[in-house]
Amino acid sequence: MKSLKEINILGKCYSIVPCSEKYGNSEVLGQCVYWSQFIFLNHLLKKDNTLETLLHEVIHALEGEFKLNLKENQVRTLSVAMYSVLKENPDIWKMIWRKR
Repeated sequence: MKSLKEINILGKCYSIVPCSEKYGNSEVLGQCVYWSQFIFLNHLLKKDNTLETLLHEVIHALEGEFKLNLKENQVRTLSVAMYSVLKENPDIWKMIWRKR
């Protein structure tokens, strides 16, 4: 999978940085630092896990920008569900990018 270096979220450029699987004493898949526009992704993840984790961290960025105060299980549920919908319906991208 081609490595994504940055992503635009609400007009802000977030840098995507590979990280180790440990953060302090905890295992992490990803981390979003919305006030400095960084998303850290565990470099050991496989493609599907990387993409789902990226979506999870994007939701955290949106949560921070909009002050949503979501619980972690809500972010996890949204990211898993949205990733599933997007993966199982590839034609949705054709609809999004279709010229009007």
